[in-house]
Amino acid sequence: MSLSLKPIMNLHEQITHTRLKKVCSSWGASVHEKIRMADVLRIENSGIKSSEYSFALKAHFDFTVTDSNTCPLFVVEFDGPLHKRNPEQSRRDKTKNLLCKKFGLPILRINSNYFKKYRKMDILTWFINIFFLEKGFYQSQDQGLIPPDEPFDPHAILYLSDRGDNYPFWLSLEARVKIEHLRKEGRCVDHAPSVFIGLKEDIYRGIGFLRLDTERGIRAQTAMKFQDFPTKIHLILEDLVVLELYESLLACLNGRMSPEQLTDIENKVRAFLDTNSLVSAGNSGGGMFPESEPWQSYYRYDEL
Repeated sequence: MSLSLKPIMNLHEQITHTRLKKVCSSWGASVHEKIRMADVLRIENSGIKSSEYSFALKAHFDFTVTDSNTCPLFVVEFDGPLHKRNPEQSRRDKTKNLLCKKFGLPILRINSNYFKKYRKMDILTWFINIFFLEKGFYQSQDQGLIPPDEPFDPHAILYLSDRGDNYPFWLSLEARVKIEHLRKEGRCVDHAPSVFIGLKEDIYRGIGFLRLDTERGIRAQTAMKFQDFPTKIHLILEDLVVLELYESLLACLNGRMSPEQLTDIENKVRAFLDTNSLVSAGNSGGGMFPESEPWQSYYRYDEL
């Protein structure tokens, strides 16, 4: 390549493009890179500020996904480390987010963590599949093919035609089943983890715990940025907490990690609930929280 020319995509953008193209093509959608915002959004006579208009003329989307008629469905932006450290880049990101919101265009912002695979599916692919599945689900409801009061739940999808495993979008399914087996062997006392998902300042946060015995347990926490994108962030965040808990459980059982006292775990969970708006919860840690509390619920995986 000539020294006077530059590649149009860096390594992470190439990976994003490859994975986007693979999953979107299975839904009959196309992926376009480096499309100018003004060629996607109808900014003419839209009433936006002159500064926003000028920005849209100059800026571009990393990836624009369109349907078979080339109509935009959503855009994907890869945010590298610079997006956090550079104030100017942060300002540009906020302007792009604002314009997408004004024009009703979903935007998914990802980083290298979205390339991690669980049960043969990376997080980016999970998000895109859920977008198309949910879109088709509600279209079917509008056509009367699905009862109008039935909610869309990715965990309830039994299989895909091109996948050999059951419940492909329940990324923590196998970990949950293995935890139940360990409980039956007497290696822990909870048949399933307790997980709480909260939201604070546009950040989804998850905390979970599992009791090893009546005094000790393990805890895991993780977080994910709010996305102006139609998907179930709390579900995948719950899965990620459970997966981390399972790895910690194995580490404790193998002597590579020390458990925590349940009193310390309870204090951390209550502090989490005090500082985050609760989005979803499932509590299997019998006795750790009163049954009258609104998040009390029980899940079993014996039949899976």
